[in-house]
Amino acid sequence: MSSRVLRSPDGFVNIADEAAITNCYNVVASLADLPDPVAGVRTLPAATATLVCGEITLPAGERIVVPNDAILVGRDADIDGLLGDVNAPLVSSAGNGLVLEDLFLRNYNAGADAFCIRTTSLPFPASRVTRIGGTAVSVGGNKGILVEDASAVSLVNVLNRCETDGIVFRGTGQGLIIDGITAFPAVPATSRTIFFDNGCNYSSVRVQSCQIPLFDPAQVSIELDAGGTLNLAGFFSNAFIDTIGGPANGLVGLGPDLENAIIFFANYGVAESRFGGGLSINGNPASIQTVIPALNTWVPIGAGNPGTHPLFVLDPSSARVVLDQPAGAESAVLRYVGGDETSTHLTASVSLRAVTLGTARAIAARLVLFPAGGGPAVPIDPAFTTVTAGLIAAGNSLSLTANLTLQPGDGIGIEVQNRTDADNIVVDSVDFGFNGT
Repeated sequence: MSSRVLRSPDGFVNIADEAAITNCYNVVASLADLPDPVAGVRTLPAATATLVCGEITLPAGERIVVPNDAILVGRDADIDGLLGDVNAPLVSSAGNGLVLEDLFLRNYNAGADAFCIRTTSLPFPASRVTRIGGTAVSVGGNKGILVEDASAVSLVNVLNRCETDGIVFRGTGQGLIIDGITAFPAVPATSRTIFFDNGCNYSSVRVQSCQIPLFDPAQVSIELDAGGTLNLAGFFSNAFIDTIGGPANGLVGLGPDLENAIIFFANYGVAESRFGGGLSINGNPASIQTVIPALNTWVPIGAGNPGTHPLFVLDPSSARVVLDQPAGAESAVLRYVGGDETSTHLTASVSLRAVTLGTARAIAARLVLFPAGGGPAVPIDPAFTTVTAGLIAAGNSLSLTANLTLQPGDGIGIEVQNRTDADNIVVDSVDFGFNGT
């Protein structure tokens, strides 16, 4: 028996008995070691780990299918791999997940379907976990990885050297981890590292620790097609490196604050996502009153005059918030629409005055929470009070601060109160909102 060296996850292990290797792996060291093709498809043995040793070139038009209970691995992506020329995925799953580790794949066909890898799976939770990467998987040639109608997918330590698309998502799925993708494409202007295609719908997606340098002004790092849907997705600690002084980050169809349920955090080359915003009424030149029905009664600003009181407007720099104002200023709510709870610092400022001459009045203001799903407003402590002078032209102002954790769908409003009598109030200007983390 000859002696071989087989790399294990812990390093290199000497195996003296060649039979020990073949008992653990279906060893493929030449084209002759692969199963014979059927209509151009070579299907690997079921319930087996197939180990590629060295570089193997498939005849043009041929491809490999990995059964649902089998895996395809190499010893290292620098020395073990498969080359092919087929207008179809060079390696694909049999329908429910795919495991590929530590090898390189090159599909040199120029066709639209000429990917190196395609994985698909049963719907979640029956999905077999797709694992592509290990120490590394290197893809090159025309296109890299096609994830199509697949859930529970882990793409870790993938080296993209493809001429067009590195990783493409089609169909529907959830539960994606994309970690440690490094892109060094052949740099045509059409190259995209990660592409969410038209009609796709993916959720619960995490993209982290990827390095995507840009070598061409038209090169794209990540693109979301206008007809695609991405929900509950986070991009963390990635590096979008502009090497030519061209585009800032190569993002197309998505950005830090373009979608409520997609966030960017701690990335190089991309601004941080923001949570929060503000509402304001900038002036009340006609002195439209907020009607106070009784002493010590809280009312929203604009109460009693929904058709004439100046409306609130949303601060244009707001992100992941919307303005609900269905019935005039008195109905205005700043609603949080992000994908997860956020810890917030709330602030408000109000400039106001009483209507009637002759009496100094204590006027209070407070912020209130409108819980997601409905229900009565909940006061947010504390309330703040100021005293107006007895002259009609003499007003005063209030500043409020508070801290609160908001759930998606929660809203914030503002109310005022006359603590001296039932005289109406004129609010000349108001601004309130929050910043979240």
